[in-house]
Amino acid sequence: MNLLMPSESNDSAINGNAQSGMQKCLTSIPEPTKWLLNGAEIEEDPIPYVIRRPFPAKSYNYEEIELLRKNDFESLIYHANETEGKLHQLHKQHDGLVARYDEAKRENLSVRLEMEQYKQETLTLRKQLSRFAVSWCCRLDRLTGEQTERQQNLKEWMYRTEKCEETLIDLRRMKEKLSRQNTDFEQQVRYI
Repeated sequence: MNLLMPSESNDSAINGNAQSGMQKCLTSIPEPTKWLLNGAEIEEDPIPYVIRRPFPAKSYNYEEIELLRKNDFESLIYHANETEGKLHQLHKQHDGLVARYDEAKRENLSVRLEMEQYKQETLTLRKQLSRFAVSWCCRLDRLTGEQTERQQNLKEWMYRTEKCEETLIDLRRMKEKLSRQNTDFEQQVRYI
């Protein structure tokens, strides 16, 4: 058996080994999960993608076969690395989204807590305002009542003052009248 010129049966055996090696490489690449794709439904091809080079019926020497196999493996490794890079990028994006989601969740919780606090403060202020309003209404009613009472007292005192002035005027008239009568009596007494 010549190693430099393999027979056709040897060629198919080498191709089979190369393909099974490539298939092992490809099946070890992790599949993207649904959480990376935001729940999108993807139908995965159950048969892994294998790069197949057309192997013509002519015979290759051992170096050519090794070169072809090496190129196939390099291509597979390149694609595997590329896929792994994309997967890593998706992981980073996912981690970023998770961090943003957690931050938004914390902010939402913070806003809800603030809103609850403001609601409680508003209720407390409304209760206080209601109490103050009732208190001020009572005070206002009391002050209005006191003012009305004072107005009544003032009217009563004004009425009394008017009566007193009238009485005083009457008393002055009476005094003048009595004074005149007294003068008249004195003059009459002198003439007698």
